Amino acid sequence: MLLLSWRQGRTAGDHTLFSQRRARDLPTQPVAIWVHCASVGEINTAAPLIDALLERGHTLALSVITPTGAETARKRFGHRLTVCYLPIDKPGYCRRFLSALKPRIGLIVETEIWPHLFAEAQSLGVALAVVNARLSPRSRNAPAFLRGVQRNAVSRLEHVLARDGEEADAWRNLGAAPERVTVAGNLKYAALSRYATDPPRRCPVRYWLAASTHADEERDIAAAWMTRPERRDCCLVIAPRHVDRAGTIRRELEALGAVVAQHSRGETAGPDTDIVLADTFGEMQSWYAHADAVFVGGSFAPIGGHNLLEPAAFGRWIATGPSLHNFTHEAALLDAADALVRVPDAKVLVERVIGALADTDATRQRGACAREAVTNAADVLPTYLAEIDALYARSKVDHAD
Repeated sequence: MLLLSWRQGRTAGDHTLFSQRRARDLPTQPVAIWVHCASVGEINTAAPLIDALLERGHTLALSVITPTGAETARKRFGHRLTVCYLPIDKPGYCRRFLSALKPRIGLIVETEIWPHLFAEAQSLGVALAVVNARLSPRSRNAPAFLRGVQRNAVSRLEHVLARDGEEADAWRNLGAAPERVTVAGNLKYAALSRYATDPPRRCPVRYWLAASTHADEERDIAAAWMTRPERRDCCLVIAPRHVDRAGTIRRELEALGAVVAQHSRGETAGPDTDIVLADTFGEMQSWYAHADAVFVGGSFAPIGGHNLLEPAAFGRWIATGPSLHNFTHEAALLDAADALVRVPDAKVLVERVIGALADTDATRQRGACAREAVTNAADVLPTYLAEIDALYARSKVDHAD
């Protein structure tokens, strides 16, 4: 872990990473609340809750593990809170970390279980909770020798705020005290409320979007699209999950005979453009907001899918492949609203997209159903804030907020 941290810090040009992973050079200003988000996804999920806590006047520290997480946190929150790296899970490191921050409470976002960190927090009287709590299949099915470690760690939590009933049961089964587990709702829904209603348009022509795609998905979707004459009336925009693959993806697309405009190079779609490669950071809201239809990737590849809620918040027609095990609850919400199209492969996807592009009234109706579904589920912040207030009151740490 030390070697990995050194390499990460050197690659990212962030000299604080290696020292803070060893609980050195930590912030010295005590805070009332410490929030831990592993990386970018957890930060985006927790952002509305963090904003609400800051608006209430609490002082906050946000710990992360990855350099991209640190960069995202600094850009998102600026000087309103302290950003630092979580130390490696060793007793001495964890004690130094908590002694430096002196938080009254700690909020762990989603699914991380750190045995020594949890033990030291309990020892120091820091009331610890997991928010938007979920457990991956790997955590639920851990080998027997790890189950005892997990159970011991989870038993030290003051509260588990689970995103749904199934996750609440999983945390109880893992060892959380039943009376300390509450179903609070999915914070990802709350995050949707801060999306811009009309972000700038990035493509001057009509388009449909294949978002968060992985290896082979781009090639397969493009190959099916390039056989269709309808591509002359509507452009395909591909936004890969990992933009560092852009060079490889472009070569694959051009090998199919596609005329490609690469967004990071400042190339703009014209009348002869077949595919736009959206390979820049921080612009997905714009691509979602103006797409006529959206496919969410990681669902043909055996990845488990990606976030279906973002295009739903913009009222888009949404399609997905069969691999969705990481987003089963989000998919079920959209299924119940008849707002999700499931397809087995790229060829069928293109057929369904062409139908959606032709029947604009039905497409808009399905998109409206998607937006209504996520809007109705978005009012979860009051529950979280009430539970955190109670947790704060139970803390044994003497800290003047």
